[in-house]
Order: sequence, then C-alpha cells, then structure tokens
Amino acid sequence: LSEMLCGLESHYPKIAWIIRIAATKGILINKGVFLVGHTPEIAPESYCHVIYPPLCQNLLEKKLLALDCLPDSIKRLYLFMNGATFYWGNFELWGFRTSEDHYTNPAYDLLEENAKSNGTYIGLGSNSCGDTLVLNCASGSIQLVPREPDLEFASFANLDDFFLYMKELNNE
Repeated sequence: LSEMLCGLESHYPKIAWIIRIAATKGILINKGVFLVGHTPEIAPESYCHVIYPPLCQNLLEKKLLALDCLPDSIKRLYLFMNGATFYWGNFELWGFRTSEDHYTNPAYDLLEENAKSNGTYIGLGSNSCGDTLVLNCASGSIQLVPREPDLEFASFANLDDFFLYMKELNNE
C-alpha cells in the first residue's frame, strides 16, 4: 500500500491523504485487494475503502485506448489502482473488469458503463444515491450528475477536489 500511496501522492495528494487517514485503522490485503480502514464498529469485517490492484501495463494500455478523451491525469490514476470503493460503498470509482470474480474486480466496468457514450462525457463512477461522476471532455471538469434530472449537479476542477468533497460528506 505504501508504494501505491507514494506514487499516488505526486498526482493525487488528496486521494492519497484520505487513504492514509483510513489506513491508521488497519489494512488487510486479500487476493491483492487492499481493504483499508478497518471499522469493526460497523461490522466485524467492514473496511472504509476497498482498492483493487492495478492491471498490468499492457492490458491497461489496451483498455484505455477505447477512452481516448480521458486525460493523462486520470489515466495515471489507473496506474495505481483498478477502481475502488470509498466510504463503505458510498462511492464507487469504476475500473476494468477482467473476470467475473466479484471479490477481485470492481463492480462496474469503465468500458461497459461508457459503451453508449458519445465522447462528450465519460462516466468515472457513481455514488450510493445513483448519481454519476463524469468527466466533461470539453472542459476537463469533473461533474457529479444527479440521478434526478431536476436537481443541480456539482462541478469540481479535478478528481482530487471531488475526493475532498466526498471526505467532507462522510465526516471523515
């Protein structure tokens, strides 16, 4: 975990900081998956964050080719993790599914979720309310688009700022 966090810190310091805070409560590595922030007060095997290990470089490059408008800054994130679940499942950062093993793969596949995308927006994840986190390919901003069309969406300068927002929402 410390290697992953060191690499992550140079590009995503807020995400790395959030993971480091949770890591003080315990870390378990099971089948390559990092379970971070043991919270037995919620459930005996509850962890704040679940981080899936990154894909090998060749496979990752092949998967990312299909998402050509994804900026290098976001592609870099996938060098350190293949998706994650944050705050006890309140937010899912989509990754790339490589098998049907639900334990070692993210629940949602980035390519499948964006199969119908016209390239204007790329979905990156979703929260437990059904809102979708998207990259606006034209502006490069990150937007949390509500499930209900009559609600306003939140906009963030970058993915790191979104994670700071998530931290505040979850009182962490």
